Amino acid sequence: MKKSPTVFAKQLVEISKEGGRVSEARVRAILQVLEEQDRPHLSQFLRTYAFYLQLELQRSEASVESAVPLSATAQAELEGRLSAYYGRPIQLKVTENKALLGGLRVRVADDVFDNNILNKLTLL
Repeated sequence: MKKSPTVFAKQLVEISKEGGRVSEARVRAILQVLEEQDRPHLSQFLRTYAFYLQLELQRSEASVESAVPLSATAQAELEGRLSAYYGRPIQLKVTENKALLGGLRVRVADDVFDNNILNKLTLL
């Protein structure tokens, strides 16, 4: 029985991980093996693999907006708490956004935690 391209792509995404995170070296190795194969519809399959790989990367990254610069200690604590909450390693991508006035806005994939002063004032 043949595997569907979607199931196979998802399995390759799991193989692409090392220590719970997508590994660039593993992705390169998988792509090299796939390129050596003479398979019909390879480009379509690669798009499916890239799609699920992107979803996995989004699940492993937290976009954090803060009104003030976050200290290394605060970033490490937030990264640890998010990793514990999601049960997988989460890497922070921190940007400063003075428009928030104070507090944080954190986005992990489709989840948004918005605890900033601008948002609270807007809700009043």
